[in-house]
Amino acid sequence: MIATSKNTDGSTQSLPAKLAITGLSAVILMLCLNVDAENTEKAPQLAPMTPDPSVSSGSVAALPIQLIPNREVILSSEISTPIERLPYKLGDSFKAGAVLAVLDCKELQAKQDYAVADLAELHARRESADAEFRAAQETHVAKLRLQALGAAGDLEVTLAAAGVDKARAAVRQMEASADKAKANIKQSAAQMLHCEIIAPFAGQVARVRVRERELVAANQAILDIVDVKTLRVQLFVPANLARRISLGSTMEVRLNADAQVRNARITRINPRLDGASQVLELEAKLLGPTTGLIAGMLGNARLISTSKTSVPAREKGNHPNKQDEASHTTPTAEQIPALKKPSTAVREQMPNPKI
Repeated sequence: MIATSKNTDGSTQSLPAKLAITGLSAVILMLCLNVDAENTEKAPQLAPMTPDPSVSSGSVAALPIQLIPNREVILSSEISTPIERLPYKLGDSFKAGAVLAVLDCKELQAKQDYAVADLAELHARRESADAEFRAAQETHVAKLRLQALGAAGDLEVTLAAAGVDKARAAVRQMEASADKAKANIKQSAAQMLHCEIIAPFAGQVARVRVRERELVAANQAILDIVDVKTLRVQLFVPANLARRISLGSTMEVRLNADAQVRNARITRINPRLDGASQVLELEAKLLGPTTGLIAGMLGNARLISTSKTSVPAREKGNHPNKQDEASHTTPTAEQIPALKKPSTAVREQMPNPKI
């Protein structure tokens, strides 16, 4: 009789067949483990990383550059108002102090006129309050005199004093209202100064962002202006070259537009290395004429002279003054015979000093 076992799904299976399946599964598992072990042993090992010989030897590869203007700024509106006039268009040249944009400030002018009229009215009301205050003071003084003569009671004196306080408070209120009107006038005058956008330097219009009669919001950009009389070279160098570059280092610049080689000298170095890209921003000045060059041109640069930081002698392990220091060390008694103590025979022959 063959033994059988009942599975979870209700089916029956003979015990020898079940043992055979279990043994076959164990054999397949052992074969898989052996194949994994063989693949692990045959896996190629990575060769150790070696430093780039070009970097260690000090050679400098071509670095991408870009020409940037000497000065550039985006002018924006400081008030919310329509654009009335834009006298300068794209590419137009202008001088320092020129009016680049005129804003519609009729509403601001009306507010300023209203604040001025309100201040005049407050001055008139202030004069009336001063007159009432003086009258209340005289009434109070008269009541005090009548009280001294017995012709006025305490209630009348108290009411006169309250009238003085009320008139004084009215005067102070008029003063505060006048100060508020003056502040409104100053605010309107300050906003009126922004009705014209003045050029901070001489240059050219690089971009016009709005049109005439267009409503602009506060802090909205209107014009982009640049100063292209002198161009600068902007480049980014990797971290392995950052230590070898200093102010005054020279380089050769080759632009993609004309492929002409020009010399430049580094004038500005960013004191902070970018943590993400590990590059250092530099700026250089072109040596020679820049006729025909336009801001935004791209090219390559190659450093000619770099300042190599000299390592101090102590850091290199060379101590040139080590022999001198050894020669100036204090000798011991064993090294110099003259410093040794005299023997007993010599001390007996030495005369005793006279006291």
